[in-house]
Amino acid sequence: MRVSACARRSYGLRTGGRLLERFGCPEVADAAAVFFDPYSTGDMARAITDLVLDQELRARMERLGLRRAAHFSWRKTAEMMLEIYREVASRAQARARPLKSANVTP
Repeated sequence: MRVSACARRSYGLRTGGRLLERFGCPEVADAAAVFFDPYSTGDMARAITDLVLDQELRARMERLGLRRAAHFSWRKTAEMMLEIYREVASRAQARARPLKSANVTP
């Protein structure tokens, strides 16, 4: 069985004055997606219908999707996360104040 289309509503998330899409980030999908207004069932239906009926559009989305997927890997993701953890730990360590040693005599 081959999937013709997969639709999911993705609602915007504002961070730092920038509108980002939650889960369906345009930065991730790039040109390998057909975007629609998540608040409009009519717009969603139009996008799905376009993908189902337009063989050329489906072929282009498949080609672009495979090309885009090649940019991602679990190894690369893990390496990026490890670098973030190291940076956060380094900053936390730099901000930590050294504890004064107490002179304790038995």
